[in-house]
Amino acid sequence: MCRILSRFEEKERMYDKNIKLFENKHVRTVWDEEKEEWYFSIDDVINILTDQPTHDGARKYWSVLKTRLKQEEMS
Repeated sequence: MCRILSRFEEKERMYDKNIKLFENKHVRTVWDEEKEEWYFSIDDVINILTDQPTHDGARKYWSVLKTRLKQEEMS
């Protein structure tokens, strides 16, 4: 099982951090021994999936998407 971490969750994790490669791009990951789950950095995943030229672009993309999803939930 795997899931994506928010930036806040990434910082709060005390587990060993690993770097994985996907299409020659780095993806920060964390393995949770207790739950036996991989966690992936949302910024890194969005950066790869949207082919953003910079990491800042991926962060902005995620910020806008998150805001839109919250607005959708309220409607």
